[in-house]
Amino acid sequence: MKEGIYEQIINGFITDKINELPHDEYYIESIPLKRKDAALLLSQYFSKVLAKALSFIKEKEESAFNQIEIANKLIQLLATEIQNQELEKNIIATEGKILKAIFSKINFPYPDLEKHIGSLFPSTGLRQSELFTGN
Repeated sequence: MKEGIYEQIINGFITDKINELPHDEYYIESIPLKRKDAALLLSQYFSKVLAKALSFIKEKEESAFNQIEIANKLIQLLATEIQNQELEKNIIATEGKILKAIFSKINFPYPDLEKHIGSLFPSTGLRQSELFTGN
């Protein structure tokens, strides 16, 4: 491992790397994961692991469906494990669609609703941030 300051959840890979270091030559510090930080840190960590795992699904016509199926199994497992069936409402629709907009058509001031929404929607989508430079 490279020397430096970390704020990283220790997993199997990191444990192996730490164990390879001569402990008499390196200062290694770790702290317990605090309950108040656990949900955020674990969800950020798991998000990266899940993204990597889902990317392993071979590119084919059904790949989005297969990824949704795996994500839904994980949601179901979480609902069962923490005994909260409300989580099941987070099951992803198998069609795999993204909601883009909802507007009332009644008294809408723009004649072409689809064109207007297209002009409002950033090209990268709302889930990704863009740098606005004014150029």
